[in-house]
Amino acid sequence: MKWDATRMAPNRFLRTTRLAGIVLAIGLLTPAITVAQSSSMPEGIVARGTAVVAVEPSALRLTMSIQAQGKDAKSAVRSLAAHKERVRKELGEMNADTDSIQFTSTQLSSGGNENSEQRQYMQMMQMMQRQMGQAAPDMDSVPTVYTATTSLKVDWPLPTKDADALSLLPQGLRDQISQRDFKGEKNKPEIDEESLEKMKEMQAMMDENYGYSIDSSNSGGPNILFVGKISDEQRREAMKSAIEKAKKSAAVTAEALGVKLGKLKTLWPTENGGSSGASSYSAYMASEMYWSYDEEEDGEVGEDITANAIDGLRFQVSVFAVYDFE
Repeated sequence: MKWDATRMAPNRFLRTTRLAGIVLAIGLLTPAITVAQSSSMPEGIVARGTAVVAVEPSALRLTMSIQAQGKDAKSAVRSLAAHKERVRKELGEMNADTDSIQFTSTQLSSGGNENSEQRQYMQMMQMMQRQMGQAAPDMDSVPTVYTATTSLKVDWPLPTKDADALSLLPQGLRDQISQRDFKGEKNKPEIDEESLEKMKEMQAMMDENYGYSIDSSNSGGPNILFVGKISDEQRREAMKSAIEKAKKSAAVTAEALGVKLGKLKTLWPTENGGSSGASSYSAYMASEMYWSYDEEEDGEVGEDITANAIDGLRFQVSVFAVYDFE
């Protein structure tokens, strides 16, 4: 029930006003704050509780973009299909979990003389070179190259639990990926030597003058992360702990204000969001984004926890509890 100051007794109204004034100072010093009347925060004593669970690593995950090029759209898509099969086969040879292999839908783009942004750069450079009396390559003679791309995701079960041994795995995997050309940088279009030479000439001019690359093969490099699973039981226990901490925080605030802590009015949970050092107000506002944060395809929130290093595998639960006071 919202407060109505016009219905309060005079002493009660003055007391509430004084409490609201005290809140601004206390809210900066404690993890719980009290709000008397606010359009952006709920009314009552607002307290935050956070619990963090260390998650055991269970797999190493690779995500990266792979590609193939062709002189037309059909040949590019066909080349990518063949490259995907080769990558799938080699992942099996590398002891990856083949059931975890996923490719996204194919995306097709074209580069060369049909790309408007590149064409503008080329035209500007041609004009500048001619003004300086230099020979400029014929832009219209540069062939169009089609690039088909997809994203790969695959997991490897961890062969050991030794922390030092695990720390070596990401770099070892990067080396193998580079040696086997998973990216597909060698999947070039089948074009004649003259056209290929013109592409190289144009690329060299772009690099020298603007650092602009016609070929986008340098993007979407391998991203390698450790993966851990959070169980339902761990999530429940973490939630209970966070709620208990929020209640204790609210009790401390109520005591500091000289009021009695009332019933729980509202609770906002967040998982894997925010920082334990964040302010109460910031965490409250972040909780409004809860339903769009870290959702898995099957609807579970935070089931897979990922990090660059094994000691970064942490599952955090934060709750915002709003209590009435008397």
